[in-house]
Amino acid sequence: MARTVARRAERAIVSLVTDQPSPEWLEEIIRHINRMNDYFFILARHLNRMAGVIEPVWNGKA
Repeated sequence: MARTVARRAERAIVSLVTDQPSPEWLEEIIRHINRMNDYFFILARHLNRMAGVIEPVWNGKA
């Protein structure tokens, strides 16, 4: 859930950057939010592993 909200925020901020010239600090915020998304992803995988949840293997074929 946290990653979903963070991804939504990231998309909203990126749309601000693409619509108009943006200050340098906004680019840095995007980088930090992206890293936060990565952290939430890894944390979820770690917690699943600790709980014994078997995750499906992604093979790239939809």
